[in-house]
Amino acid sequence: MKRILKLCIIIFVIVFITTNESKAQVSFQIGYSAGFPTGVDSLNYVIDRYNVTRNYLDESMKNINYLDGFTISMGAIFDYFFMDIGYTGGIQRRSAEGIISSKKFRRDLKVSNHSFDFNFGLCVTGESKGGVFVGASVHSGLFLINSRVGEITSSGRIEEDYKNIIFELNLSYGFFVRFCLGNPGLYIQPFVQFSPKGIFAMDITDLNQAINPNTYTQDPTPLKINPGIFGVKVGFSLISYN
Repeated sequence: MKRILKLCIIIFVIVFITTNESKAQVSFQIGYSAGFPTGVDSLNYVIDRYNVTRNYLDESMKNINYLDGFTISMGAIFDYFFMDIGYTGGIQRRSAEGIISSKKFRRDLKVSNHSFDFNFGLCVTGESKGGVFVGASVHSGLFLINSRVGEITSSGRIEEDYKNIIFELNLSYGFFVRFCLGNPGLYIQPFVQFSPKGIFAMDITDLNQAINPNTYTQDPTPLKINPGIFGVKVGFSLISYN
C-alpha cells in the first residue's frame, strides 16, 4: 500500500506540473469505489467445490460478489476535453469454518484487485457548479488471491499468515459518467469495466489445487476467469478555477 501511495504522489506531481504549464484546469477526486465483479464464475466454482467436499463445515464459504475500496484520481481539463490518471482498489474476504478432531478451523480467502486508471473523454464544467464528465477508461493492475487456514484461537483469530496463490496482471477497459455536484463538492461516478478474453484470461487452477488438494484433479482445467466489474464511485471532487 505504501508503494502505491508513493507512486500516486509522483504521478500527481507530474500531472500538476503539466497542467500548470499548459494553463489547463486541474481536477481531483478521492473517495470510495464499490462494485459487482463479472467474469469470475470459475472462481466461485472453486469456492463451491470447497464447500460441497467438506461435510464438516459449520459455516460455508460464500461466493465472491462484491469488491470495494479506496479510489483517487487527478487530471487536466482542456476546454471540453479531459484526461486523468488514478488508482482504484477493491477487496473482498470470505471464510469457512468447521470442526476437525474436536478443534475448530477456519479457511480465509482474500480476493483483491489493484488498478491504475487512465481516463479520458468530454466534459462540461462550471467554476462553482462542478461538471459532467462522460468518458472511457483503460486499466492496468494486479489481481490477487491469498488464502490461509488454521485453528481458531480463544480470541477468535487464526495465527497463520496469508499465502499468495494467484498473482496476475489484469488489463481492462471501460466507460463511465462522472457527476460533480458543486465545486468543491460531492461526485458520483457509475462505471463499467470489461476484461478482454483470450490471451488476457487468467488460469486459477493453482487456487483449486491449493484449497481443494484432494479433488482438484477431478475438476475441469484450465479454470479461466476474466475479471470485470460494474459499480459506482462516490467521494469528494475539486476542480480548479481558470
